[in-house]
Amino acid sequence: MIPVLSIVGSSDCGKTTLLENLIRELSGRGYKVGTIKHDVHG
Repeated sequence: MIPVLSIVGSSDCGKTTLLENLIRELSGRGYKVGTIKHDVHG
């Protein structure tokens, strides 16, 4: 089974920064990483 992770939080709390760092780390360890950014505003 493929692991799925969801990051949720209020505006300007560091979600994107966290994911950028996590993606870099996991990719560096050889994991294949895919992302979808969903913005409900607007």
